[in-house]
Amino acid sequence: MDATALTGDDEEALEDLLQKLELVALLVRRGLVQCEDVVDLFPSVPLIIAKVQPFIDRRRLTQPSYARHTIALAGRYP
Repeated sequence: MDATALTGDDEEALEDLLQKLELVALLVRRGLVQCEDVVDLFPSVPLIIAKVQPFIDRRRLTQPSYARHTIALAGRYP
């Protein structure tokens, strides 16, 4: 996947996925969901973040905190 050459529909789907992951990551940060459970249910979060980092970087030009909880969560993976 080339996160720098997405169609409009692909970009919308990626935005939706990242928003959902951000919600899950926020729930983990607040202690409402266990990180270990998220790792078990969503084992590919670090891989996803690595592949879409260029997209996140572009968004952060106008939204500096974009996906910050998701990136922090990905860093907690073993």
